[in-house]
Amino acid sequence: MKQPSILMAARENVAYLRPLGRANFETAADFKAAFEALRQRDFRHYVIDLAECTQMDSTFLGILAGSAMKLGGDRPERGTIHLHRPNARIMKLLDDLGVTGLFAITSDEPLPPDYRDAPAADATPATMAKTSLEAHELLMALSPDNEMRFKDVVTFLKEDLARLSPGGA
Repeated sequence: MKQPSILMAARENVAYLRPLGRANFETAADFKAAFEALRQRDFRHYVIDLAECTQMDSTFLGILAGSAMKLGGDRPERGTIHLHRPNARIMKLLDDLGVTGLFAITSDEPLPPDYRDAPAADATPATMAKTSLEAHELLMALSPDNEMRFKDVVTFLKEDLARLSPGGA
């Protein structure tokens, strides 16, 4: 059985998600599924508890940024995502990829004691490729600098997805 990569909790009108260890392309689909499940329950305010997240890759960050955009981007009245205690490495990634402004950064959020395993996504190779493609296309759309960084990645992912999925993306 797969080890949980994302924990979740809810308190009043706030949903909490806690990625464990490395938040990367392998766990991005799990995060996306957990976020969508909570969003379907009408949560609009989220705390992403990064206390146990050692590092984050561009796929996970792209899905996280996409989640912020689904809530309304820079319009906090529609919803917010607070990143709780991101380490210096994660803060550098946020800055480098130009997405820091999508999030509130906190270090003093009261956190729930009752995290539980979030349901895992169907992480087939095609699902992982599709999730990674979505993440990188979003990062490219958010910052012109990211276009040069990720254009080859996007090309590769499109080719990979076409190979993995009958009928392509």
